[in-house]
Amino acid sequence: MRITTAKTSHTVVPNEFIDGLMTKTNGEYVKVYLYMLRHAGEDVSEEDIADALDLTCRDVKRAITFLNDNGVFGEVAEEQAEADKTVKISAVQDDEEFKVLLYELQCYMGKTFTAGDADIVAYMYKGMGMQPELIEYLFEVCRAKNKTSLRYIEKVAQGWQSRGIKTVEDAKKDEMIFAEELNSVKRSFGLNSRDLASTEMEIVLKWIREYRMSGELIEEACKRTILNTGKPTFSYADSILQAWRDKNITSVQQIEKLDSEHKAISKAARNNQKTKTADNRFHNFEERKESLDEDVLKKFNDLVK
Repeated sequence: MRITTAKTSHTVVPNEFIDGLMTKTNGEYVKVYLYMLRHAGEDVSEEDIADALDLTCRDVKRAITFLNDNGVFGEVAEEQAEADKTVKISAVQDDEEFKVLLYELQCYMGKTFTAGDADIVAYMYKGMGMQPELIEYLFEVCRAKNKTSLRYIEKVAQGWQSRGIKTVEDAKKDEMIFAEELNSVKRSFGLNSRDLASTEMEIVLKWIREYRMSGELIEEACKRTILNTGKPTFSYADSILQAWRDKNITSVQQIEKLDSEHKAISKAARNNQKTKTADNRFHNFEERKESLDEDVLKKFNDLVK
């Protein structure tokens, strides 16, 4: 991700960010945003940002994706992305490197690409700026999963781009991270003895890729699922993570704060209910007392008649 602005001796933070998104944003994301503003117009890598802020590259990737998804970097990137999608095969038909790439991909997939398929490859190559070796590795990964649709492969490519994957090494690291988080889910759910079903795998993939939840939050959701249901229910864990996502929860500290607020509200509600119950009992006692007094007075009157 690169932001191009005029360089100055000071860094200006937009009021829109301070007034709106900042209160909902993880502190690490704010640090990344400020660093990127400070180095606007410069070529800085995720590794540079991670080293400067004492974060992991994974943290930086999540921060950049979150900020970009929330429009922090403006509309320039979106407009460029829309323009890039218009790339057709005609734009690279004289590029020898692309010709070789297209030929090798067709041989590898064992089929002749349609014009639409070729346009998708052209978009990856020219519009997304993916290197040929990365595109080849992308096709390898998708084919290994028995996913050979060019539309599916394009979506995976877009996912890689959103996560800042630019090299084969980046892609392999990303797969390793997913494998680690997948194993974390299996451990939390006590499922080490079996592989996840395809539907379960898709849910975990959604937690990591779509919800962009950290392994720590996913593990916490799994633990709460077991505690509340007594079994590894993926749909229940998904409801927890979806609720956290809707509340922009990005850390365990925020969850603990949310729990404390919920407990305080519940305690206040219970106290209020106890007060109402006590009031009702006193009221009932008063009614019984008045009724008793009337009976005694009636009997006394009868005696003296």
